[in-house]
Amino acid sequence: KTLANQPQDRFLTELNQLASDESLPLMTRLHATRALSRGDTTLSDSSLELMIEILHKKADVTVRAEAIQLLTQSRLTAGKRIQLAEVAHLFSPVEIPSLMQIFRTLRSEEEARSFGLALVESPFIASFDRERIEQIFRPFPEALPDELKEMLEQLNQEQSNRAERIESY
Repeated sequence: KTLANQPQDRFLTELNQLASDESLPLMTRLHATRALSRGDTTLSDSSLELMIEILHKKADVTVRAEAIQLLTQSRLTAGKRIQLAEVAHLFSPVEIPSLMQIFRTLRSEEEARSFGLALVESPFIASFDRERIEQIFRPFPEALPDELKEMLEQLNQEQSNRAERIESY
C-alpha cells in the first residue's frame, strides 16, 4: 500500500516486480498494477496480460471487479484495445456495462471487427442492449458480423414478443 500511495520513479522497479510475480496473490499484483497505471500512463503489455489472465481464470469476484475497474480507468493503445476486444466474450452479464464503457467508441475497423466477433461468442449476448451495440458500430457498419446482426434481430424480435404478451394481459 505504501508503494501504491507514493508511485514515484524510485518505486517503479519494485512495483513491476510485484505486478509480475506469479507467486503473489492476484489482488496484490493488481494493486501494484494500479499504482503503475496512475497518472497519464498507458497500460503496459504485462498489465493487460494480467487483466486478460484474470478474465480467463474466472477469478474471485472481487479480483475480477478490481481488474475490470482498472481496465475502464486505463488508457489503452489501439493494439491493446484490439486484444481486449478479442476477449470481450469473457465478461459476465454483471460486467457488461464496464465492457460497454471501455468500448463506448470504436476507433478502427479492425477493433470493431474483433469486438463484433467476440460478442458473437459471448454466451451473454442477451444481456447486451441492441440499440447500444448498433450505436457503437455506427462508424464501422461493415465490421458488424452478419451472425451478430442476426442475433441482434432475434433479440429485438424476442423483446417485441415479450412486450406484446405484457400488453395483452
